[in-house]
Amino acid sequence: MVSSTRSGVNHGANPPPARRGRGRGRGRSRGGTFKGKKALSTGQLNAIDLLQKSKQIYFNAKDAEEYNLLPHIVKQTIKTFRLVRSFLTWQETLAKLNGWNPYKEKAAAALWAKFKKNPVAANSATVKATTSANNNMFKGYKIPKNSMNKDKASVENDKLMTSLKKKEMEKRKWKKVTHLAQAMIEFRDAANF
Repeated sequence: MVSSTRSGVNHGANPPPARRGRGRGRGRSRGGTFKGKKALSTGQLNAIDLLQKSKQIYFNAKDAEEYNLLPHIVKQTIKTFRLVRSFLTWQETLAKLNGWNPYKEKAAAALWAKFKKNPVAANSATVKATTSANNNMFKGYKIPKNSMNKDKASVENDKLMTSLKKKEMEKRKWKKVTHLAQAMIEFRDAANF
């Protein structure tokens, strides 16, 4: 029997090639038993565990009021967070931390450390001194008070000024019109000789 292919090999026993669709579904697998993502390696699982432990260390330091350590701990946690973000999405990474975001804690940790270095004065005398310093700064300044009569007078003056301006504008318009009319009459007379 002669085969109908150029190479002379009978391909009838081989299965037909996989059908490829056009458009949106192109490139997707059409079936199979595994539909999940690639399994995480032990190094990746260790990085996730390290991230969770560093979060716990942060909260332990915060509870123990070790505020000087908080910025350093958050900095290390953010580095680990970036490592985990290299193989997980943002939402998955936050889900591993139960919604805790180390970037938001960075500013809070800096504030805690700042307050630890410079505690707020408990004496009211220091607060009183600062308010008196502010009062001295504005001592010679008085807030101007407008009387009601002055406001009414200024409004009436504004109305008077606008009416005067309108009258002047009308006079100017008539002057322009009469000037143009005189020029046209002179031109007509000059053309008629």
